[in-house]
Amino acid sequence: MRTLLISFISLLLLFGTIDLSAEVSGDVYVAGVSKYLWRGQNLFDGFALQPGADLNIGSISLGFWGSYGVDPCNLNEADITVSYAVPISAVMEMSLGYTFYTFPEPVYGDSHEAFAGLSFACFLSPGITFYYDFDDGDGLYTQMSASYPFVLGLKFSLDGSLGFNAGQWGYDSSLTVFGLDLSASIPIGPVEITPSLFGQLSLDDQYESNGFVSLSILYNF
Repeated sequence: MRTLLISFISLLLLFGTIDLSAEVSGDVYVAGVSKYLWRGQNLFDGFALQPGADLNIGSISLGFWGSYGVDPCNLNEADITVSYAVPISAVMEMSLGYTFYTFPEPVYGDSHEAFAGLSFACFLSPGITFYYDFDDGDGLYTQMSASYPFVLGLKFSLDGSLGFNAGQWGYDSSLTVFGLDLSASIPIGPVEITPSLFGQLSLDDQYESNGFVSLSILYNF
């Protein structure tokens, strides 16, 4: 009941702030990943399909994301996210949002997370986001990020991230991993194909150095 109430209130707040004259855009996509790594944790050590979709109405976004493990076959996770982007200045933007995590094949129960972040439209596009899980995850996770785009025939992006876990999902407070993701963008009309290679370096004994490869196909509308 609490889950339904929180989701219902979130949707009311979302639709109550939508400007019906705002620009509407979105995308649908699916990615194949060799394993599912998240915030330093290895959540599925095998090939998984990860579909998703986003709907953007002005500064408001509503998104769905899921992960389906292929062997053994099961839907590991299905999440819904609502977020709102607030421009602070010509180079700074704040984002606020909420994610409802569901685990159809549960190791944990469903959970709820609020987040707030700052991003900067300058060299390396630095950003920082604070994620507070106020349910089963019960803790704060902070992630810093940066991105370096470059062109070598195709458009590439080298994205870095650094995480700090303050007790979320039962982990001791510590730095988690330093991650690097190298991806290429191959546009074909409204479709974008993105192969990528991700690696993470463990910064605490609770986590392990690891990596995966992925290939995603996205359709913009």
